[in-house]
Amino acid sequence: MNKRKSLLVVLIIFVIIAGSYFLYDNSPNYYEVPHTLEGLKEALSVLETEWEVEPMESSDENHLKTYRLNSISDSNISLALSSMSKDNMTNIFTRQIFKESIDEYLVEDALKLMCELSGITNYRTAYSEFNQYMSKRDRNTYGDTAWHFASNDKMLIMNCYAQHPLSDKYEINSIWVMNSDFFKQRRMEDAIKTTQAFEESNLPIIKDTLLSDLPTSFNDDQRMYRVIVFGELSEVGEAKSHLVGNVMVEDKDQPLYLDDYFYGFISDDTGRISVLLPKYVLEYNDYKSNNKTWHITYYPPSDLYLVDYGF
Repeated sequence: MNKRKSLLVVLIIFVIIAGSYFLYDNSPNYYEVPHTLEGLKEALSVLETEWEVEPMESSDENHLKTYRLNSISDSNISLALSSMSKDNMTNIFTRQIFKESIDEYLVEDALKLMCELSGITNYRTAYSEFNQYMSKRDRNTYGDTAWHFASNDKMLIMNCYAQHPLSDKYEINSIWVMNSDFFKQRRMEDAIKTTQAFEESNLPIIKDTLLSDLPTSFNDDQRMYRVIVFGELSEVGEAKSHLVGNVMVEDKDQPLYLDDYFYGFISDDTGRISVLLPKYVLEYNDYKSNNKTWHITYYPPSDLYLVDYGF
């Protein structure tokens, strides 16, 4: 009986220690943004990586600071890391100096540092999912991409180039981490800029139109339209379960990679349209709660509505 009690006590102590370690291991460290030299040195010390850090430039007006990270083991390898914070929006960005892409063997180290600085505790999950995604995507067929990974209120983005003719792999051009406020603001601005580009190019823009009236607004001779409609998104699912084969749109050289998209419907009181929308559109976007203004590009030859963003 005493032996059983002793074993039980040992087991309880082990569970408490293991639980405490788990909680500690998953509690992110806090680093001031824009980052300070001391904060970066602390992060590098925590990760036990072989980098030296030195200031490069800063801008009080843009709330931006940039540092240079030099590899201790290879004097030819350096990373530039920038961070900014303004109006509750934070953004961290890194790239390799003197090169268009980050060397493959540095990607995990760079990703680990970005996650440490931004408070993303599940970097191993991110790195594993990124590698799985890239292993399935054919660079020669689908071209450049930006891979997104949401973790709580942070969005991790890996910008990948497919342009190197002598390689069958993607090259990582840069890594970004944005908080949700910055990400939503950037997506909204990009959607508005695309609409403005249509105006400047004298391409047709349709807005303030009921969904039931849309079919009468299009001319098959026109390659694409910008459509701005107000409605509710529903019945969202994987695009590849609704569409078969490659989907081409007229302003892109490669077919759409359907794993990057959801398929759904936008509706108002008069009708609805089927749409493709990038999966990142639904991150931090409570689309079920209310109607939104959707910025969409419509391609008559493909009869395809491709969403930019809704806000």
